[in-house]
Amino acid sequence: MFSLYFLLVGARLSKYCNFRYEEYKNEDNSFLKIDDKSNKTYSLYIHIPFCENLCEFCFFHKFLYNEHSIIKYYKALIDEIDLISKRNFHINNIYIGGGTPTIYLPGLISLLEKINSRFNIDSISIETDPSHINGQVIRLLKDANVNRLSIGIQSFNEHVLNKAGRINKTSIEEIKENIIAACEVFNTVNVDLIFNVKKQNIMHINFDIEKVLELCPQQITYYPIMEHNKGLFDDIANANKERKIYYYIIDYLQKCYSMNSVWSFASKKNIYDEYLVDNPEFLCAGCGAFGYYQERLYANAFNLDNYINSVNKGKLPIVAYKKLNAFEKILYFLTIKLYSLEFNEYEFTEILDKMDYKLYKTIINCLKIGNIVYLDRGYVKLTKNGLYLWLNVMKQFYINVNTFREFCRIKQL
Repeated sequence: MFSLYFLLVGARLSKYCNFRYEEYKNEDNSFLKIDDKSNKTYSLYIHIPFCENLCEFCFFHKFLYNEHSIIKYYKALIDEIDLISKRNFHINNIYIGGGTPTIYLPGLISLLEKINSRFNIDSISIETDPSHINGQVIRLLKDANVNRLSIGIQSFNEHVLNKAGRINKTSIEEIKENIIAACEVFNTVNVDLIFNVKKQNIMHINFDIEKVLELCPQQITYYPIMEHNKGLFDDIANANKERKIYYYIIDYLQKCYSMNSVWSFASKKNIYDEYLVDNPEFLCAGCGAFGYYQERLYANAFNLDNYINSVNKGKLPIVAYKKLNAFEKILYFLTIKLYSLEFNEYEFTEILDKMDYKLYKTIINCLKIGNIVYLDRGYVKLTKNGLYLWLNVMKQFYINVNTFREFCRIKQL
């Protein structure tokens, strides 16, 4: 518990002390220029910030769906893809999130056509709402070279959905049929579930796990609800309940699946990681999207009109950035790498200079003393105790990213 308290205090302090952001005023976006001879590959995250319902538990950037606005948005987004492609980045992995990317299918299909014509893509992943999955959508996405679908069920229990402020317009039985159909078509179907919702108990968790196992998706992501407006002592007081539920989920799902991150589980024959694990340096497109490039966490315009106007002028819509210092950079990479439970220490340390390496070893030694990690034949791995601690590190990572969103909103960027 002391280790958890230490990590959470550090994360909370970083929210107010370390994460200072600056407006990006370089008109030519010079830090996104790249050498044409570079063979480095990047992931591209694309954000679709529209939803039919604004769920209370979700703090990602989003607007209520409006057809006129989303038509204008997709036109600008496709133009932004053109702007990125002209910079000669080697992009091989696309992740489209939201919001609800499948909320306006004509725009999404046009976007996918543009992506396939501009880049040599190995993988395209798309998030979706369960009410948007049917035979026609599955066929269209498959034809557009989508090979991974992430479906945000959150829960099969109406009581839990109501507490989370989630509305499903499709019956559970129909949702289950559509997920089974999708699993037969795509290489990977991921089902998102949430835990630690108010008044959610082990019986609710047990019900959700039983239902999702009936569907046999290739991956299950079971993440904790993240309430960024909570205080530190609320987190500490809630930790015992959250920890108990978390380890119950791990024990249950590992009977059928292999754990491949602090909150995801994959079929034993196929292991799938999120795009950040193998590509911690990634680009972004879309209103309110984030990227990480050349030691800078950067963000596109959050204001919809500002985003569209910037792209229409032929400029990438970057509005703010945060340059990470040596300590923050190491923590960022450790956060991402240990999210997937382990990493090759040699591959990690070869990117560090001598001063950074000393700092890295100090951090690793502290994590070892705290029984959070251990070393095994050149790999740094999370202990069982470290699983729950790193779950909270990931929570704080996303909560801290949300302070970046708040900065951009306050500045009306």
